[in-house]
Amino acid sequence: MQNPPKEVIKLIHKINEGYDVVIGTRIVYNQSWLRKLVSYLHQMLVFMSTKQRVSFSNFLIMRSVIVKMLIEDQTPNPIIQGLILKSTSNIANTLIEHHKRKHGNSNYNIVKLFMHWLRVSPYYISLSVRYSLFLLMIMVTVGLAASVYLLVEHFLSR
Repeated sequence: MQNPPKEVIKLIHKINEGYDVVIGTRIVYNQSWLRKLVSYLHQMLVFMSTKQRVSFSNFLIMRSVIVKMLIEDQTPNPIIQGLILKSTSNIANTLIEHHKRKHGNSNYNIVKLFMHWLRVSPYYISLSVRYSLFLLMIMVTVGLAASVYLLVEHFLSR
């Protein structure tokens, strides 16, 4: 197991402090720099939209009232992370042990993580942040296109 069963006690202690949802956060984050960057950007977007500093993982505990809200949601493609953010702001993290996989590999790669983020983001990203991201994407695309054009122009003029 990547999360030792003894770590559940930490989640229980933290939820008993009055939180609706408690999410385990790795003490040591053994991922590539790219994966760390994507996680950091995701956390920043969550913070910009919800003013909550929350790190998500699949090791979590929640109150039954939140579980009932998640079950009652009729979203066609539910994403637990997004539904949690929609349901409560009373969320906390607690540090937990997390071990590398002993067998097999993760099914996630950078493309799958990006696609997952695209499915999750509408749950919590405000309209103003969405417009800002859209404008940023347009500016980056125009900048890249201009760079390619200038490089081609430079090398062809020689």
